[in-house]
Amino acid sequence: MSDILFISDLHLDESEPDIYDHFKYFLENIASSANTLYILGDLFEAWVGDDDDDDFYGKCQQDLKKLSAITPIYFIHGNRDFLIGQQFSEKTGITILEDTQLIEYFNSSAVITHGDLLCTDDIDYQKMRQLFRSQPWQQEMLSKSLLERRQIAKAYRMQSTQNNSNKSYNIMDVNPQAVAETLTKHNSSTLIHGHTHRPDRHEIQVNNKACERIVLSDWETQPSYLVWNKDGISVKNIGI
Repeated sequence: MSDILFISDLHLDESEPDIYDHFKYFLENIASSANTLYILGDLFEAWVGDDDDDDFYGKCQQDLKKLSAITPIYFIHGNRDFLIGQQFSEKTGITILEDTQLIEYFNSSAVITHGDLLCTDDIDYQKMRQLFRSQPWQQEMLSKSLLERRQIAKAYRMQSTQNNSNKSYNIMDVNPQAVAETLTKHNSSTLIHGHTHRPDRHEIQVNNKACERIVLSDWETQPSYLVWNKDGISVKNIGI
């Protein structure tokens, strides 16, 4: 079995062509020879619905479709692209997973998630997340025109940036108890997530058991991906 790859927090947007170039290179030259690719959320800067006819997003979907024909792709929603749905899945060939998923390879296991669910100290964010993930809110949002949705998404991003500037570093990071509970629930010693934009590998103790929390990098500063194979888990940068 070859490499299992993980990426998150690309925040693909037409205004960031360099990130798209790294994304396309990664799909065509790295992920194409992998066993499986997991995308752990925030693939896009914003996703306002599967009916979005933006040319840039259409190009990204075509890139994913080309890869999914040879490499299985699994996706977990992030806080920027939680409106990705069945139509997107059909267009790209990706499989959408639950918010938290246990996966098993090489006689071992790992829990994967976007990461925002672990930030339980950010109470205001968690309330907003619950609202945005509710069916009534999503139905109302998707009933609006594309122009309205784009304007709303832009306003939410601006408000989020302003709110985060007034929050402490620790509040926006994961809660240790939430991490421990997640690993315990799934009976695993490895947790892989993104969201925080604080890439690192943390050795932790959960119920007197050695565990590891691996945080994926965002692609704004250093595009990189996580590799899991028979030799273990490692991080590799994308150099083009």
